[in-house]
This record gives sequence, structure tokens and C-alpha cells, in this order.
Amino acid sequence: MLNGVFACRWRERLPFVSRRWCISSEDLPLDRVGQTLRQSLMEGVGEGSTSLTQLDAGLSFFETRYVPARDFAIASRIDEGEPRLVLTLGLAGRSRFAGAAGENVDFREAYATITAFNSSVGERQYEANRAVTQLRFSMTRPG
Repeated sequence: MLNGVFACRWRERLPFVSRRWCISSEDLPLDRVGQTLRQSLMEGVGEGSTSLTQLDAGLSFFETRYVPARDFAIASRIDEGEPRLVLTLGLAGRSRFAGAAGENVDFREAYATITAFNSSVGERQYEANRAVTQLRFSMTRPG
């Protein structure tokens, strides 16, 4: 369960995800390397990590490189209530964001995806044995 409000959804499955294991983004191991925060996949889930670098006020850069050993999802909640624009560049593989309100966004290799939102509750879903590399730029109004 994520903040006592949302747990991974099991009722709507991706066609390519048959048995999905889910974890909260808050439960992934987090370490700092210089100015970058890195969240790594846990043993048994696969290899890889997501790195987050704050580039400027209101501008963050994420680099995700995963090689999942199993189908899995990472549940997350962004509840800041301030407008956010995210540009995702799919360099390899694919993933999907499945929102708690039923909205889905697919992220695919060789595609750029732009999303805008004030808050977000859902899960990012990944396929077993399919490498994923994505770059994301997240922008808000500098405070």
C-alpha cells in the first residue's frame, strides 16, 4: 500500500503482462551519488536503476535503465497539486503508466511522449526480459 491510499491495481492488466509483481516506489533502495539520487531494482526483480538529477529549480532529469527478470510494476503517487509537464524519450523497450483513475499512457522505443498533470496516482508497468531505457525531463514552474 502506498501512503495508506493506493495499492497496485490488479483488475486491469496489460496484454503483455500476465503475472505482475508490484512494489511502492518508496520501498526501492535509494542512494546518492554526488548530486544524483539513484533507485535500484531489488534482487529477484531484475537489474538496473532510475537516476534522478535536479538540473535547475523546477527541472529534473530521470534516466531509467531496467532489465526486468519478471513482470513488475512500481506504484507511485505525486500529490503536489502543481502543474507538471513530463517529456519521456523511449530509447529501448516499452512500459506503461496505469493510473488509478483508469488512464493509461504507453511509453515505447523510438517515441517521445509528453504528459501534463497536477497529481498522479498509479503504477509504471514493465515486462520480464525486455530491456527498457528511458529519459524523462520533468518540469514545473520554478518557485
